[in-house]
Amino acid sequence: MERLRAAMHGKRFVVLAVNVGEGPRAARAFGEKMRLGFPLVLDSDTKTARAWSARVLPASFIIGPQGDIRYSYFGAIDWASDDVRKAIEDLLR
Repeated sequence: MERLRAAMHGKRFVVLAVNVGEGPRAARAFGEKMRLGFPLVLDSDTKTARAWSARVLPASFIIGPQGDIRYSYFGAIDWASDDVRKAIEDLLR
């Protein structure tokens, strides 16, 4: 995700990570360990994960400018691949 964020720098694209079910200390430790260059927000009570039907983690969502889910993927994905970046760029058009 960090490589994707860097590759999309300067475009109307933002990466946010959501830590599901853990507290601030665990989330902060994870963010520091992974050296994230994007915000990490908390979903300690898992309400957001349930509202978005994220029953499998990791779950990824691309949200359009109007707040609608434009794309979702459940499971691991290589965010640095050219195919994924092209698909995201197509969604941004």
